Amino acid sequence: MPAACTPLINSTATNKRGGIITTYGKYAHGIFADDHSTATNETVGSITTHGEEAHGIYAVKGSTATNEGNITTRGQIAHGMFTLINSTATNRGNITTEGTNACGMWVANNSTATNENGGNIITYGAGASGMTVSKSSTATNKIGGSITTHGEKRRWYVHLYFHRKQQWEDYHLWQVCRRHGGRS
Repeated sequence: MPAACTPLINSTATNKRGGIITTYGKYAHGIFADDHSTATNETVGSITTHGEEAHGIYAVKGSTATNEGNITTRGQIAHGMFTLINSTATNRGNITTEGTNACGMWVANNSTATNENGGNIITYGAGASGMTVSKSSTATNKIGGSITTHGEKRRWYVHLYFHRKQQWEDYHLWQVCRRHGGRS
């Protein structure tokens, strides 16, 4: 996978304070972390991608991704943070996506995504949800975290995939809380 920063197995890639990463093209990720690696966009760091499925930070196979700076993606299905297969994503900064089905944070395959207090997610585009979770994963928007969506079929709620039913279902955050015994 082409990316501006690609750590090897069990390695680290960091966009330091004030660093700028800009990519162009399909699958041109800002940072790609594979196989127990760590990807970090530090405070004031900037990642901007232009292209279809060009994710800001892409973490897979037990990797950890952290955003404390700014991530902007422009392209169809270009997620701010995309986390798969036992990986973890944490947003303490700003994520903005512009494109059809370009989610702020997408988490799947037994992974975890958290939008922390002070984390901001803004999406522009048809079907672009703030956070999408599927296949035995967890997505949390903590108190003080902000999610705003714009566009046709926008989702300021969580878009869930139910494996048993083999279908997607949409829930407003209050429905997720009520369904799982929490308060809205």
